[in-house]
Amino acid sequence: MIDCPEVPNSLIRDQNSLSVEIFLDPKLHWFKGHFPAQPLLPGVVQIQWALYYAQKLLAKPMRITSVPQLKFMYPVLPGQTIKLRITCREQEVAYSVKFNYEVMTKEGLIQSSYGSLVLC
Repeated sequence: MIDCPEVPNSLIRDQNSLSVEIFLDPKLHWFKGHFPAQPLLPGVVQIQWALYYAQKLLAKPMRITSVPQLKFMYPVLPGQTIKLRITCREQEVAYSVKFNYEVMTKEGLIQSSYGSLVLC
């Protein structure tokens, strides 16, 4: 089981897509040492959570074979709630997964990162 603090009742899915809200408790071990002066959610964790929810959507274990696109635009900080959206598409011998993270603020959603994964 992966350490991903999903907000209860926030997971919405259909055949090819999924969205979920994740509360970033400041006590999560992911924040320790990354970085001491201003903790940030590491990019590798965001990729791992995208893989975790893609596997939930596809209902089978998968592994990442490539990361053709990845962009981090806005810091993800302890105490925030983020929304992850995933879309999966079956290809000839693999799955294409697009993901998008948004920080939920009082003013609305702020895109923090996005990317695509190839899974098999």
